[in-house]
Amino acid sequence: MSHRHDTRSPNKRWWAAAAIGVAAPAGALLAIGMMSTATAPTARADDFSDIVTNLQDTAATADAAFAAGQTAFGADDVGDGLAYYIAGAEDDLLGTSEDLIVGGTAIATGEPVGGAFDFSPDVPVPTTFAESLTYAQEDIAFDQTIFNAAFTAFEANDPTVGVGDFLSGIGDSLYVPEDLLLGTVASF
Repeated sequence: MSHRHDTRSPNKRWWAAAAIGVAAPAGALLAIGMMSTATAPTARADDFSDIVTNLQDTAATADAAFAAGQTAFGADDVGDGLAYYIAGAEDDLLGTSEDLIVGGTAIATGEPVGGAFDFSPDVPVPTTFAESLTYAQEDIAFDQTIFNAAFTAFEANDPTVGVGDFLSGIGDSLYVPEDLLLGTVASF
């Protein structure tokens, strides 16, 4: 009478059970992930190309702002040079982030990807500190309208516009300390 013996050690059996125990939940997570991608709106390659184009446009705007800043500093125009350098830094740091966030939101919601963001100086550089206070107050009032537009878009179930307006409001709110900095520099 022959008996069949399990030649595997208890340690090997434990590893086999552990592998099955890990594989089953991983397979379930994979299935859930595949189901969510099957129901998600399809992203076209054109949308991603639009985001890349926006990133390139924003980077080119930043480069142009840095070049204008160098020209202004070369002409001993410290106020304009500083304003252009700040705008270039904002385009590099914030504009590209906004391009990604708003473009990604548009893709996720099935909406078209909008244009690139631009933080180039859109107000004249203050020549006195008093003038910078006036610009700062105007910027605060403008920011309030942008944030209100963002909340209105969210209420209207338009997340892409809401996110874009909200991020623009945050970015534009940076003009307030910039105005004060530029007014302080101009007062020297």
